[in-house]
Amino acid sequence: MRFGPLSRLVLLLLVLPIGTLHAQAKPITATLGAGVLFADNGDHDLLSSRGATGFVRVNWSSSPLMLEAAIQYVPRNDDIVFIAACPPAPASCAPAFIGPTTAITFAPALQFAERETRPSGVTVLVRVGPSLSWHVRRQDGSEPLAVGARAGMSVRLGTDGVLLSADIFRLFNAESLPGWYLPITLGIEF
Repeated sequence: MRFGPLSRLVLLLLVLPIGTLHAQAKPITATLGAGVLFADNGDHDLLSSRGATGFVRVNWSSSPLMLEAAIQYVPRNDDIVFIAACPPAPASCAPAFIGPTTAITFAPALQFAERETRPSGVTVLVRVGPSLSWHVRRQDGSEPLAVGARAGMSVRLGTDGVLLSADIFRLFNAESLPGWYLPITLGIEF
């Protein structure tokens, strides 16, 4: 099949933008990850609890804005440590909440990257921002929503690759909820 000059021009105008789109950086990247979760239970008579966490993060290459949705799950904690003795009878100690706790957290953040000059392609990402946690499973009578702040750091191998992350979520209005969450996760960016 033979193309005329006008057909070649139209074909060139169609192919040229497609080639430049492939050469540009991705406008949005997503990260999926999961890992271990350490949580404070909000009471001083229980040990910190371990659980599991998973997250989805979305980043825009044109801005430092990052959005994250995560789930935190802390199973029942049977490691009770009492700091003070219960009052004598007839008074008694209030029953301590030992779980389980499940929270869904939404946390936008500003994320900044610092690339090392070595040819290893390691990038350090630092992020800070607010958080809002909705506690689906919680102690009876406690508030389901907790406002907080988050700070975290990731190490990424390559431009799109594996991320090792650690974040701290501090919950401010969590009287009987966990006071903080510390997820340590492994993720993949694509």
